[in-house]
Amino acid sequence: MKNILIIAVLLLLTGCSLFKGKTNIVYFNIGTPIMQNTSNLGLTIKPINSDLPFGKKMTFITSEYSMTSDSFNKWSQTPEELVYQYVESYFNNPAKKLDNKTNNKYILNIQIIRFACYSTKPEISLQLNILISDNKTGKILLNKSFIQNFKFNKLTADSIAEAMSKGVNNICSKIKIELLELNNKSKSTKK
Repeated sequence: MKNILIIAVLLLLTGCSLFKGKTNIVYFNIGTPIMQNTSNLGLTIKPINSDLPFGKKMTFITSEYSMTSDSFNKWSQTPEELVYQYVESYFNNPAKKLDNKTNNKYILNIQIIRFACYSTKPEISLQLNILISDNKTGKILLNKSFIQNFKFNKLTADSIAEAMSKGVNNICSKIKIELLELNNKSKSTKK
């Protein structure tokens, strides 16, 4: 009798998973930047941080005040790791000639504020806070928030991953413009 009770408790604790069908989890990533968009700026990119609540699970905005996650469609890495690898490839592509004007001149800090999709419409919402500082003095040169909402055709996990890739790419292109403007300002102040 005691053994039957132990088995019953174990089955309850495991959620009777022995009798359920196998659930397939599908993993997605945001890819890498298109080679022609990349540079080799010699930019120091710090590890990305965030307080995102769901780790590798895809996050959905369900209302103005709530979010949920998808247990069956997950990112292949955390959003922080995905964005870091994309940004690193975008700005420090070793296949491109090193830009000596910017090499080791700037530090880029990124904080992910939002990395989610709306559950009611095919649109992603991405927000990255960017801090660019001088590598020698530590002086903050730019503190800016970039928000990218990107619409797509069909609400599927593949479409979400593709839209996130495009969103991160658009923000990278804006950061690159800011970096080049900072570099031009520093050249003009030295003259």
